[in-house]
Amino acid sequence: MRNIEKTNYMKQILYKLFEHQYLGRDEARTILQNIAQGKYNDAQVASLITVFLMRNISVEELCGFRDALLEMREQNPEEYKRLYKAEYGMTCEI
Repeated sequence: MRNIEKTNYMKQILYKLFEHQYLGRDEARTILQNIAQGKYNDAQVASLITVFLMRNISVEELCGFRDALLEMREQNPEEYKRLYKAEYGMTCEI
């Protein structure tokens, strides 16, 4: 996805959320993966977070975010362990 396409995708997602609609599982997974990869600017991420502070998260959205986190963890298990140890001062088993 080119940069302009990513911006338009986030814009579409934000409009959808502003209209009190919910994300599907795949949309939520893609959004979180793109955020983790630094594909959106701070204003876009802040807008997305604001939506979730103003309403409840749906089960589908939560499952999509969970899927993204699990996929990212599986792709970089050593990095995940390093970050976990840095944060909590102990190791974790994956």
